[in-house]
Amino acid sequence: MERFRNVAIFLFFSLSLFILIVGSLFNYHLSPVGEDRQVKEVVISDGDSIDDVATMLYEEKLIRNPKMFKLYLNLNGIKKLNEGTFSINQSMSSREIVKHILD
Repeated sequence: MERFRNVAIFLFFSLSLFILIVGSLFNYHLSPVGEDRQVKEVVISDGDSIDDVATMLYEEKLIRNPKMFKLYLNLNGIKKLNEGTFSINQSMSSREIVKHILD
């Protein structure tokens, strides 16, 4: 019984540590790229996929990681982004960028 308890405690703390690390990495990759407030104009066309938008934002150095950006969209049930021209800067987080594009 003591062995089972020790294994359960070990598994609990290991799982907690894993969740903490994964959550921290996810949060880091969604954080702003920098503090530059210089605005970049981003154009999202009607035929652009989420992959296209994520790649474009990454190439413009507006997001840290396109895969994490797409994962964030997927976890929030966002299948399509609005088309148009958007003013975005490096001090915006991925969450703020998505909110800005969807508003």
